[in-house]
Amino acid sequence: MAKAADAILKAHEVEGLLTYTFERQEKRQTKYLGRGRGSMEHPKHEIVTVRCQITAVVQQEKTIAALQKTFGWRAYVSDASTKQLTLEQAVLTYRMSG
Repeated sequence: MAKAADAILKAHEVEGLLTYTFERQEKRQTKYLGRGRGSMEHPKHEIVTVRCQITAVVQQEKTIAALQKTFGWRAYVSDASTKQLTLEQAVLTYRMSG
């Protein structure tokens, strides 16, 4: 269960942003093999049904807040001097070319 849940977190790129807890439930059932009613001498096998359920998901508020602070910011780098290209011109140039 943990591997499957971790794979979902990774696929949605939210590793470290959410934590979860889950519970595992097992149901065991004995079945007799062959035809007719079962008896002590009749061969049998056990069927185990496993059910996992996520019981809680918690957002990691500090980590999410730190990540949100980086949203919307871009770093522009140019080897042009400020005499050749002003900051405004550089930003416009990058926006038009991107």
